Amino acid sequence: MGIKPDKTALQPQKKPKLLPPRKPATPRPPASAAPPRVPSPPQTPTKAQGNSWLSLLGALALLCGAAGLTVGGAWIAILLIVDPDAIVGLNQYLPTWTRIPVANQETYQTLSEIRASIRQAGRIPGEPISLGNEAKGANKSATATDLLIPVLARRPLCQATSTLDSTKSNCEQIVELQVYRPVEDARRQIKQEQSYWLASQIAVAGPEESFAIAPLVDANSENQGSARSLPLTTIQRFEGKVPTSGVWLLLSGELVRGDDTIAYGRVAHYNPDRDYLGWMLEWTSSTGQAPAWKAITSGATPELVVDQTVGLEPQFEVYQVQPRQFLPDPIQLEAISLSDPAFDTETYGKIMTLARSGLWSPALAWFKSLRQASEANPDLWSNAAQAEMDFVRLHAEATQAQAEKSWASPSQQVLTNLIDGRWARALSVFQASVDNSQEVASLLKGDADRLWNRVEAALKVDPMQTDAKAWGALIVGAKKDKAAAIAWLKKQPQTKPAAIAQISKLLDRLDPNFSDVVPPSTHLSQVVGTAEPIKQINPADWWQLKNSSLKLEAGQTWYEVEVTAFYDGKRWQRSNFSDLKFSKADGAEPLWNLLGLTTDPQLQILVWTDAGQQDTVFATAKAIQLQGGTIRILAAGDPLPAPTAAQPLPRPLALTTTALQWTTPAVTTLADLNQQQPKLANPILQALATELQQSNQLPAGVTATPAGLLQQSEIGSWQVQQIDLTGNQQIEAVFTLDPETLATLQLDQPDAQKRPAGRSRTLIVSDTGAVLYNEFNGTAQQSLLAIADLGDGGISVLVVDGSTGYRLQRWSSKKQQFE
Repeated sequence: MGIKPDKTALQPQKKPKLLPPRKPATPRPPASAAPPRVPSPPQTPTKAQGNSWLSLLGALALLCGAAGLTVGGAWIAILLIVDPDAIVGLNQYLPTWTRIPVANQETYQTLSEIRASIRQAGRIPGEPISLGNEAKGANKSATATDLLIPVLARRPLCQATSTLDSTKSNCEQIVELQVYRPVEDARRQIKQEQSYWLASQIAVAGPEESFAIAPLVDANSENQGSARSLPLTTIQRFEGKVPTSGVWLLLSGELVRGDDTIAYGRVAHYNPDRDYLGWMLEWTSSTGQAPAWKAITSGATPELVVDQTVGLEPQFEVYQVQPRQFLPDPIQLEAISLSDPAFDTETYGKIMTLARSGLWSPALAWFKSLRQASEANPDLWSNAAQAEMDFVRLHAEATQAQAEKSWASPSQQVLTNLIDGRWARALSVFQASVDNSQEVASLLKGDADRLWNRVEAALKVDPMQTDAKAWGALIVGAKKDKAAAIAWLKKQPQTKPAAIAQISKLLDRLDPNFSDVVPPSTHLSQVVGTAEPIKQINPADWWQLKNSSLKLEAGQTWYEVEVTAFYDGKRWQRSNFSDLKFSKADGAEPLWNLLGLTTDPQLQILVWTDAGQQDTVFATAKAIQLQGGTIRILAAGDPLPAPTAAQPLPRPLALTTTALQWTTPAVTTLADLNQQQPKLANPILQALATELQQSNQLPAGVTATPAGLLQQSEIGSWQVQQIDLTGNQQIEAVFTLDPETLATLQLDQPDAQKRPAGRSRTLIVSDTGAVLYNEFNGTAQQSLLAIADLGDGGISVLVVDGSTGYRLQRWSSKKQQFE
């Protein structure tokens, strides 16, 4: 019987599980056995054992590094076998002092060989562009001159056009740029010509059509352009004031779309320190102008400006050179944008609202105010805010230049003013004539969205702008009707009824049947003013009547009459006339009719001779103007008589024939008044004595009492005019001392010298003895010329020659004074 093998012995043994060791059972020793030995505790690992692990890790790291170097070296070796020039590409990532020299002389080419190799590849070599001194890195030789060679290809299916350029260039486009660096080692320069090696190259593709036409295409238009790449046909270096870092290159092409010629292209930058040629941005210009480097901000480096203006809407893209984390070329072009403002404040938000809507000039005004405030608080300003302000200024200068330009078309004049935020000036052009109003109405019926955005922005920043509200109402009225415009106007905050009434009249001008023919005035001309002869005039300063010319007849002279007061057919109006809203654009007729000059343009100019006599010169009104609340009339008439006296005379008084009716009050003497009405004469004499004493005009030896005055026969003979000047049915006394009488008094006091010589002085006293009008004190700088009736049913007025001209003064019972 054989032995049966144990099957378990043939099976692989299982890995024992690690369990915590169990304490073995202690066998009972026999009685005769010796006592058991106690086992010693386990020993802890020593320090030498820990260091062995670190040594093992270090060995593994060295092994991995060696393997990497071996594999990398093998890879570079294979590249050199396949393409000896491949090693050149690594140089752009290495510092200058560590760059790898190329030993294979076959990689060097002369300029003619480079051109030949390009032609052999089926391409066309372009004219080399010298990168000049700007291409020298920090460690480049002064004799090094890098070359940029454009590689061109013929466009398929291209039909050359007959232009001043060659037909060949019309169908060629740039497809690649190659930068060659000259061989500087004389040992490697084995050829007669200068040799070069390829330092950098980049493929060229133009921007997409949709990008190029974007400034001209409405966002809602269905024709947004295709995604095809447009050809780039020309390349040039930026010259002039350009950033000093590297070389900046401009590639461009042109696209004709309807009547517009669009320029487009790309901007490239070459960094000689890293032999890196790369793209910076794509650009397009609807004006057909190439980008240019300009000093827009206050920084030391100029900015690249791309003009994308469409029509009268200025639009510029401004790019600044900024650093970036990219070793081959550590700079980039970054656009100045208003989408991310420098500050998040209420004031800055208003500025951004105006600028984003195209109101560049108002935005610039706000910017200047904020900049001035930041001088006291630097936290209100930053470099980013300055850049945004300069960006707004660039646009504001363009809109201001347009608004100041003279336009043949009224609608263009209005449009340029509205684009610049000149609401009031645009309204003046709109109201100038019916033709202007109708032409502007057609403009507003069309594409007025850009104007509407400006109106909304202006009112959002300042709801009190009535002129801006007027244009908002006109836009609504032109697109809808007057009712809709008034409804919109009433919804605007802080709109007063007077403004609604004024704007309602503007809305009437949108009606095609509107007529601004002003009916001739029927009221007589009543105008009072101060005349002054002038030697010559500027016709452009005056508002002329239609079919009239400013010419003098033989022997005549020009007079400028500053109007003091006039009657408009309903009431008298006195200067200042700032409430009158006429302009030169309205023509002379409306203001001319308001003054009644249509009925009677004749003027009387009253002058005083050396003997104190009054003389009259006649003149005819020829033109008119309203400026700063002052109305002036240009008149032509006979010259004034030449004065011979040394003392000044009252200035010439101009008035129309029916302007004033001179009043002749009752006249008596002080002595007779005292005898006839002693109760009235006594307070008048007392007031006169007090005024003479206070003004140092009392004759020597005369007491300041009524009795003292009447004791002097000369004073008793002084004349007194009696007339009601206050409308209280009581008689006021008017004392006028002529220059001859004044000369007999002691007028050598300092206060008396303040008053011009040769003029009379007047004192008006009420029946109660109160002084109502006084020219005796030293502060009086006026002289009563006459008392007149205006013919309006009111009390008489004083015609006063003041420091600024003639004025009409009437007693105010409310203020208790002449005004």
